[in-house]
Amino acid sequence: MKLWLAFLLLAQGVWVGVGAQWKAERKLPAPEAHQAAAADGKFVYAITSRGIAKYDRKSGERVGLSQGSAKHLNSGFFWKGKLLCAHSNYPLKPERSEIKVLDTDSMQLTT
Repeated sequence: MKLWLAFLLLAQGVWVGVGAQWKAERKLPAPEAHQAAAADGKFVYAITSRGIAKYDRKSGERVGLSQGSAKHLNSGFFWKGKLLCAHSNYPLKPERSEIKVLDTDSMQLTT
């Protein structure tokens, strides 16, 4: 009986989310956002293959560019205050992948 009740509560929660819609509040043009974008409380980070641009969320102004080498960045997410990005040597062979870390204060990109 308890299992059945738990199932009903979970199913109801899932059902409520099915009709939910997202609404865009505004757009932030960022020509660097070819590969990915990530955001923290104050900034948006636009990720291109070879670098990351930092944009102020309120003004939309670009306020920084990453320093450090990158061949092919292709994603990004925040973890413990650092922006982590998947990086590879694409299209070279043999393939090599690693995680690059962006210090968002200094905009230094390291492995």
